[in-house]
Amino acid sequence: MIRNNKGNATVLSVAVCMALILVMCVIFEYMQMLIICRGIKEAVQSALISAVTANYDDTYSQLREGYSGGYTYVDTDFTETVDTGNVYARLNELLALTEESGKYTKYAGSVKEYSISNMRIEFENTEFAQGDAEKNLNGTVYIDVEIPVRFGGREYVPIQFTMKVKAEYMPKF
Repeated sequence: MIRNNKGNATVLSVAVCMALILVMCVIFEYMQMLIICRGIKEAVQSALISAVTANYDDTYSQLREGYSGGYTYVDTDFTETVDTGNVYARLNELLALTEESGKYTKYAGSVKEYSISNMRIEFENTEFAQGDAEKNLNGTVYIDVEIPVRFGGREYVPIQFTMKVKAEYMPKF
């Protein structure tokens, strides 16, 4: 039987510390991905709001009645006009992206942070009618996001998902 127990807790305390460091690394990587996703969403939303607001010129002139449809009076009738704008150009301006083989990539130094691709923009115009409209001029962007996962100095299979961002034009009065 061993009568000297000096130093027996050293191995256990080192194992507990290593386990805590491992768990904290996972938590920090997850938080970094959340921050990246939040930044992408806010930039896409800002670019989409710019595109939706640019349609202000084409909205039906009865804005005082709460109408926000994208229509223009041509000859004797109103025709639908919705301009999707250049959301990618605005994103490049906001995020400083680099275009590579069909994807727009963000680098932190020489390390790839994320890439976005396959942007789809859908505008939903209001029905043409005077008076209060039940819906507004809406814009929705679907964009594919790819974020590389790093852990322990290695890069693993990236997380890929489609982000949906929505903005609408609503008159203030």
